[in-house]
Amino acid sequence: MWEIRPEMAAWSTRAKTNTILADIWEELAQINANLVALGTGRPARPTKPYPRPVKKDPENEKHFGSGAMPPGELEKWMEEKRREHARSRAGNDNSNTDP
Repeated sequence: MWEIRPEMAAWSTRAKTNTILADIWEELAQINANLVALGTGRPARPTKPYPRPVKKDPENEKHFGSGAMPPGELEKWMEEKRREHARSRAGNDNSNTDP
């Protein structure tokens, strides 16, 4: 279908379609509330917005590291951590000594 009208391809995303449908839902709800108010003589009640996904705030997201490490650098880092762990276990191994 988009081969015929490629300029419409940007409108084919699920997020765009869902946003448009949510907007239509809200407008229809408001029209319905206005018609009920007109028929009953009461003021129109406020309508609730259709729930939309919450956008993630990049400021509050946790990031670990600054990206992928090259394989050689990763191996060096892992070996260093293994040595640190072995040294800490050797230095803290007091299970056989009496106080």
